[in-house]
This record gives sequence, C-alpha cells and structure tokens, in this order.
Amino acid sequence: LGLNAFGNGQFRRECRAVLRAVVSRLGETCNLTVRDGDCVTYIERVEAEQMLRLHLEPGTRAPLHCTAGGKLFLAQLDEAEQARLLRSLTLKRMTPATITQPDALRLELRRLRKLGIGVDNEEFFVGMVGLAVPVCANDGRTLAALVCHAAAARVSLSRLEEHLPLLRASAKTLAELFGEKTGHTS
Repeated sequence: LGLNAFGNGQFRRECRAVLRAVVSRLGETCNLTVRDGDCVTYIERVEAEQMLRLHLEPGTRAPLHCTAGGKLFLAQLDEAEQARLLRSLTLKRMTPATITQPDALRLELRRLRKLGIGVDNEEFFVGMVGLAVPVCANDGRTLAALVCHAAAARVSLSRLEEHLPLLRASAKTLAELFGEKTGHTS
C-alpha cells in the first residue's frame, strides 16, 4: 500500500507537508516507512536543518530488528506471525546496542506493543535515536510508521518521547492520506 501510494505525486506532496510540519515543531528529521518483507523501506522523508543527522534516501531499506519503524511493525504482529518472522530474520549486530538475542528482542517487542511505539536507542547507527508511531487503518492495522530520528548527543530518546502526542496526531493525519478516516491511537 505504502509503495503504491509513494508513486502518487499528490500523496507525496501531502505527506511531505505533514512531515514538514512535524520537523518544524521538533527540529528533527521525520520519515514515513512501510514494512517490506523482512525490512522497512523509507517512502518519504523530510530532513531537519541540523548539522549532525542521518541521511537516508526514500527507497532505502533497513532491518526490522534494530530500527524504530521495524520494531514497531514487529511489535504489532500477532504472536504466531511475529515468532515466524523472528525465526527467519538474521539479527545482525549493527552497533553495540543492537538486540541480537531472539528472547531479548521478544521481550522488548512485548514492551513496545504495550506502549504502541517503536524505538531505536542507538541500535541501527551509533549516536542516533529514533521513535516510531503507527499510521493505522480504521480496523487498527498498521499501514506505515511515522518515525522521528535525532542525534543522541542533541536529543535523548526520553526527550523524543515527550513529543508522542504530536507524533500520534500527525500519524492520524497521515492515515487520512492513505484513505483512512481516522488513525489508531495505542
């Protein structure tokens, strides 16, 4: 769905407008990701005007197990689907903080599911943190993830979490762009 929407110029313009509004309030890079098999794919992105930032082009694929969006998608799966997918993933260590033990990752995903978020605490790139919220269909399915990334030297993960109300409200707006009337708040 997200990859099809990405090709729509009107969708991209409206999506970028929502992301720009979030970036202008937070001062940090925001992007929209979708699950693409065993990875996440960045479908749209608005970068902050910060010197220290992570640059990823739309279309970039990243692992599920160590990215905020990826962990959000994993956490939202039912237990059977999550277990099947985790068995097939290679939990490659990207940084010293990457969770590479399946049992530890399952515990983290259970915690994130309860919170309704995904986090990256320097697990994908050293020095970068990320927070993801779901962009949901009316029936609660996660269509995409709205993700905010920041340099850990500038903003802590707990500081990003203070902006959850803004991120969740923006995710509802993005859900409307996907043709959904309301977003799902976890």
